[in-house]
Amino acid sequence: NNTNYTDIRILNKDYLYLLNWNKLVKVQIKDFIKVDSIYTSSNYNDKLPKEGGCANNIQIINDKIYYRALLDSNTKENNNNYVAKYDTNLNFINNKYIYAQGLEREAQITGFDSYSDNIFIANSTGYYTDGFHFTKLDTNLNIIFQKFFEFKDTSEFAYIFEVYATHDGGAIVTTGANNRLIIYKLDADGNLPLSFEEDTEIKVSNYLVYPNPALDFIKIKKAIQVNEAEFILYNSLGQIVLQKTLSESTTEINISALSNGVYVYNIFVDGKLDDEGKVVVE
Repeated sequence: NNTNYTDIRILNKDYLYLLNWNKLVKVQIKDFIKVDSIYTSSNYNDKLPKEGGCANNIQIINDKIYYRALLDSNTKENNNNYVAKYDTNLNFINNKYIYAQGLEREAQITGFDSYSDNIFIANSTGYYTDGFHFTKLDTNLNIIFQKFFEFKDTSEFAYIFEVYATHDGGAIVTTGANNRLIIYKLDADGNLPLSFEEDTEIKVSNYLVYPNPALDFIKIKKAIQVNEAEFILYNSLGQIVLQKTLSESTTEINISALSNGVYVYNIFVDGKLDDEGKVVVE
């Protein structure tokens, strides 16, 4: 099997769990004997997502095994990250798809870490992308929140190096951008310090509006912690040209009737401004 993607963790000094592209293997450390193994690819295990994928990160939390895989194809609105939970005897418990990117590309560069009862995933769509996404889960694989990080200057590019969970419930994310190393410290709610966010070129949001520039439609991805929001689009004169309630995880809006130009949008939650930005219509 291909072993380009591997990870290893030790449990109670008695067992180690080795993860490669297709397999999760339990090994007794004392005699270095394989105790059991399972396939992590649907090519060999029909209980797994049919999209297949390569498993390349593993964590052990409270005697439970978690591994993260990248699916081979864009599925479930690009939910390209797949997290599975097993007991220490490699019996399946449950799994979760994690949203990756609102573009027609697979998530390729990711980070995966845990601390206490928190699990973190950060991902970009490859070596050249204009931002990254950050997701926090509990140990039952319930999503606590999602955040979308986008460079305000679209000429910037970023990719994920690593994500490191911190004792305060937040995380450190290291990224590369235009030959620069950038380190972000996120709090327990996935936010940057206000002073840092004001000075940096990156935007942190509960929404992802794409594609941008757009032609006939736009899609708005809403983070899971937002129940409902109101999207309003304005022309250059400040007139409302479009208004839509965002109640689903992803909402598609037809903009084919709009003239070419730059439009400003506001997103409100309970009457309060929650996000703003621009959309270019071509």
